[in-house]
Amino acid sequence: MQIAKSILLLVTIISIGCSRTIPPALTDATVQVICELSDNIAMVGEPESLSVFDDGFAVISNPGKVLLFDFNGNQTRELGRPGNAKYEYNLPYIIRSHKDSIYLWSANSLKFIVFSKNGIPHSEYKYTSAIRDFLPTDSLMFIYTSGTRDNNIIDIYSKEAHSVIDSVSSPTEEHLTLLSKSSVAPIVKIGDNILFSPKDQMSMIKYNLVTRATDVEYNISSDTFIVDNVKDSEVLLSSRNRMLDYLMKNSFTVSIIADKSNHKILTLEGEEEDDRANRRISYEKRYYTIYDIESGAPLAYYRYTSLAPQYLFSEYNGSLYFLKRTLDSVKGERYYLCKLLI
Repeated sequence: MQIAKSILLLVTIISIGCSRTIPPALTDATVQVICELSDNIAMVGEPESLSVFDDGFAVISNPGKVLLFDFNGNQTRELGRPGNAKYEYNLPYIIRSHKDSIYLWSANSLKFIVFSKNGIPHSEYKYTSAIRDFLPTDSLMFIYTSGTRDNNIIDIYSKEAHSVIDSVSSPTEEHLTLLSKSSVAPIVKIGDNILFSPKDQMSMIKYNLVTRATDVEYNISSDTFIVDNVKDSEVLLSSRNRMLDYLMKNSFTVSIIADKSNHKILTLEGEEEDDRANRRISYEKRYYTIYDIESGAPLAYYRYTSLAPQYLFSEYNGSLYFLKRTLDSVKGERYYLCKLLI
């Protein structure tokens, strides 16, 4: 029985090639440091989500708190409080913003809580599954699905009806597997359109808010964006070691940058290595790539360490912001809000 199980696990992954493409020449990303966060947020838990909004504020969530900072690095407010009552959160996970409202996904209570910028909660929306990310608009929320709702890539949630009113785009087994890797999702709003990509391919899919039509806008191929085929994601998920190995060695899409001239997509490529001798993961062969969506050409290859973990990015107004972690010999662990300059 054990032999049969091992054989089954072996055939769930079919590699596209025998070896990974040799990483291209890497550079450090050129960035603008917006500010150093005045409070040591690492003291209350490592940041898990970032959202930049309103031309001068950033919201950060970690396992126990939701904190609002201005662009001078000053913590101006703590939003909400933990608990299980209305407007209270249990494991604040993903933070997003729209106009003057701040949206929080409370992972353990499976609900969205909406705050005004002055910290007053005013709305709550229940959802029946785990999620990977979401994008709020005036009347809808576009949920990048995970968990029990992963039969489609996007759920369209009506705030008025408090329910899902549509779902779009069927996922592949590779997409479902890569969802297990913590990361922001490639999804943005541009005018009357929502643009998003699956995790396993650089396909730009457009959903029109007016017509509700879905179209594939672009398909980008790359020798360095490599995703191994998966025959059965559920079988792969049953083996922790194989799952971790897959997630460490495969590429995936991270974010869409919607500037005015031409859109770009950020991917994570290469592979991580398990440096067991030093009890750490090595990112020397991991790197971020920026692609021009229209031409499909790579614009730059950035060392992983010159940016941020793949879950600490925030696209806002055509720019990509992120939280940069440093170790200071005097101050200890510090965080800086930065903007990528492309």
